[in-house]
Amino acid sequence: MGIFRLKEIFILLTCILLNITCGPSNDLGTKDTTAPYVDSADVKKLYSPTYDLYNSAKSVYVSLRNLSNNVNDNTYMLSTCRFSNSEMTSVQNITSSLTSDGVDKMAKLVSDTNNNFVYTSNSGIPVLLNTIIYDAQIYNPDIRILNMRKQQIRNDLNYVNQTILDAINNINTMVSNPNGKSVFLDGDNGLRVIYNKLTAAINNYKNY
Repeated sequence: MGIFRLKEIFILLTCILLNITCGPSNDLGTKDTTAPYVDSADVKKLYSPTYDLYNSAKSVYVSLRNLSNNVNDNTYMLSTCRFSNSEMTSVQNITSSLTSDGVDKMAKLVSDTNNNFVYTSNSGIPVLLNTIIYDAQIYNPDIRILNMRKQQIRNDLNYVNQTILDAINNINTMVSNPNGKSVFLDGDNGLRVIYNKLTAAINNYKNY
């Protein structure tokens, strides 16, 4: 009788331990409660400001590309800006990384072909827009991928903006020709004009 009683106690203890370590079965699976799930309506609200950011960034990219062409155009630098040869060389050296790396980075953020969302970069704004469209169709989506792409875009835009600001400050310090600086910084596709445009786009998107 005692042996059977001990077996029952052993089986009961085993069941209790299994329930504690494994937990109850759940045919529906368990949801990761640590993930930042949000309402799909909140995701949908991101589309309009992100599309505005896309258009602003595209405008900045076109202006930067035109600036890059102007920097490499000796006629523009000498005749339009009226820089001396040494000043032209200084400006070209100052803006060299901006007119290569900066333009390339902006090109990876926007599409420049008929407003199509065709892009090669996984962190491009068109990819972010497509992510928003997809996540807005899911009830309570996990927003981590969306936030990761948003942050990468912010980092790239801030990098380009800081590069523009550094170039402006260096030109103001190292180039003495006021007329040349006025045209180059504040004229069509001027460096300061581009900086202000990109700064406004970044600031407008800060709350999203």
